[in-house]
Amino acid sequence: RRIADRLGLPSPYRVIRIEDIATEEEIETAIRSRTYTGQHVIPVPAIEVARNYPHILYDTVKVFLKRGRFVFSKKARAYEKSVVRPAFGAKGKVSMSEAALAQMVMHCADEFDPTFRVRKVSVKNDGESYELGVFLEVPFGVPLAGSLHSFQNYVIDSIQRYTGIIVRRVDLSVDTLSTTS
Repeated sequence: RRIADRLGLPSPYRVIRIEDIATEEEIETAIRSRTYTGQHVIPVPAIEVARNYPHILYDTVKVFLKRGRFVFSKKARAYEKSVVRPAFGAKGKVSMSEAALAQMVMHCADEFDPTFRVRKVSVKNDGESYELGVFLEVPFGVPLAGSLHSFQNYVIDSIQRYTGIIVRRVDLSVDTLSTTS
């Protein structure tokens, strides 16, 4: 009601309490997720969140329902839920230096595939998120199509998970091929 008042909207005609639709275990899981990772699972398809709030979308989850119960069978209907990381309150701003982000990208490359060598990392920060340009040296003859896409996702996921900053995109460029011995 306070939110509706502040937004100048009419009062809600019906209030649904969280306890009426979620189990105590689900509520505790949500509180833990919010407290430790700053993430929320909301019952909205990712495309709806991405359209209006692309900066808070973190991941998606498929939930399978059959007659009101969660199951994993072929007859169950799948519903998509979105994992979001909204900015709550005014706790301050988190930023990372270019050098720290470059070190994290190099560490990710070493963990993902020790044959990938990061030659340069460029960083753009628009105040809300980061865009990274990563220039790689990779061995000649290694199939790269799937590997580079997986590495790109690994970098984004690792940096967001361990720092809490939002990485909007990572552009990979293979600028050198090395010969393997």
